[in-house]
Amino acid sequence: MFGIDTLGLCEDSAMNDALANAPRRAGGRLTPQESALLERICAGTWRGAEEARAQLAHARWGGKDHDGDACFLIDIPAEADAPRIPQQGGGPIATLAVSDRDVHLGSLELWVEGGQLHSLDYSTFSDAGGEMLPDVRQLGDFTSHIDEQANPLYGRPNGPLVKVAPRDLDRR
Repeated sequence: MFGIDTLGLCEDSAMNDALANAPRRAGGRLTPQESALLERICAGTWRGAEEARAQLAHARWGGKDHDGDACFLIDIPAEADAPRIPQQGGGPIATLAVSDRDVHLGSLELWVEGGQLHSLDYSTFSDAGGEMLPDVRQLGDFTSHIDEQANPLYGRPNGPLVKVAPRDLDRR
């Protein structure tokens, strides 16, 4: 996608650390690791993946959404000639499981806003809370491709959402 072997560059942790820890400005280049993670999560066949890959060719580092973790915003320049990602029902548009052998570490989530790539978030179960992005080799299969219309049970682990009136709660 970017004309470089991003998987191979991710193995150069010194280069990734130097780029990730250097003072950065919104609109700057993505690190090789950030590029590799975005390429992997955009490689799926979910609704909007093709448009996401087209936008990825123009993607720049958009800054931090909040301090204390490695999540980052994605900037797609206004002049980029890339198609919009179709509207979806909310939540991350694509999610990949992150694991170390048999231990599930968390999830890598791609978010879209207004038809454009918005951010890459790493939600972990560790106390460190995603201070560092995972290695691309820790990514598993897609755990969801969000389209609320096609998957009405998304986000509802116990089945369909059932509305309960407050008076019903008193009887329990």
